[in-house]
Amino acid sequence: MPNKKLQFLGFMLLKVSAIGFLIGSNGNTANIIGSIALLVASTVFILSLLKK
Repeated sequence: MPNKKLQFLGFMLLKVSAIGFLIGSNGNTANIIGSIALLVASTVFILSLLKK
């Protein structure tokens, strides 16, 4: 599998885990903020990967 596809798959899995953490945060503000930051960061990495 090419390197770019592996990176894309890894970032998609990171996105899924961020969504899972966001769902499981149970109203804890620090967890919600951290999950949203992880979700945004993985989105930025995916977008930069797709531009090249």
